[in-house]
Amino acid sequence: MKIKNILIISALTLFTFGASAQNLQKMGVEPTNQYQKYDDVSLSDIKPAGWIEDILKSQESGLTGNLDKDCYPFNAGGWIGKLETKIRNGVVMPSVFPYEQTGYYYDGVVRAGLLLNSQFLLEKGRAQIYGSIEQAKKTN
Repeated sequence: MKIKNILIISALTLFTFGASAQNLQKMGVEPTNQYQKYDDVSLSDIKPAGWIEDILKSQESGLTGNLDKDCYPFNAGGWIGKLETKIRNGVVMPSVFPYEQTGYYYDGVVRAGLLLNSQFLLEKGRAQIYGSIEQAKKTN
């Protein structure tokens, strides 16, 4: 009896899914889930509005727009400033902490600038990006 019930349920399940796929194909829709894939969109194509735009503008005039003025390591020049070093076991080594942190900061600055179309934030980010490229050219 159990096997008969399992076979009936299995047959009904297969029939239902098969019918659904056939109905979708009749409507011109492939039976795969079309919502599983996302299309690539440029960040500059996204236009924030409402409370998200308000938060981004607050960041522009607040911490994100001014962090490099008052807070270490962001006020140390970042990638275009003087290379910071430390002595470890008698060996002078570059300190990577400031560069890692400023990289994250300027990544956020540029993304916020693109979303808001803010020349203020974009120029702040570009100065670091292009300045670091010029530094690398000088030192190979």
